[in-house]
Amino acid sequence: MLIAYLDGEASQAEAEQVRAALQADPQLRRHAEQLARSWALLDVLDDVPVPAGLDERVIRAAWRAWPVIRLRRLLVRVAVPIAAAMVLAVGAWLWSVSSRPPARFHAELGISPDVEEAIVRNLDLLKAIDEDPALLEEAEFLIELDRQLQALQQAGETTS
Repeated sequence: MLIAYLDGEASQAEAEQVRAALQADPQLRRHAEQLARSWALLDVLDDVPVPAGLDERVIRAAWRAWPVIRLRRLLVRVAVPIAAAMVLAVGAWLWSVSSRPPARFHAELGISPDVEEAIVRNLDLLKAIDEDPALLEEAEFLIELDRQLQALQQAGETTS
């Protein structure tokens, strides 16, 4: 109704209501004054003709952008909740794995606690073998030599 009043299009009864509201409300009065000044500035500007075909170009551009807008909406509505569910599932699985008793964990993986401890103790050696596979042959030779020495020691103990 304020716009119609400022444009001079309000009925006499509406104009009276707006005048009464403007007198009662200083904030509304300031707003009406700002609108009136803005329209006065617009009246000073020259009319600029709209280039031919602008409306068609704007509509075509909007239609070209529509698939991108739909894809963004789809990502927000579908992909984000799926990703959040996956993060929660992985987090729950990690929590369940980390909260398992070690014996059960070792049994599921088929690793004895002694083997795990040996791997941790020999981690530097395993890294070196990984970097230089030739060390593996040397290690296998030393392991076989150690087995033979143990066998000889056991044989010596049984004869004595």
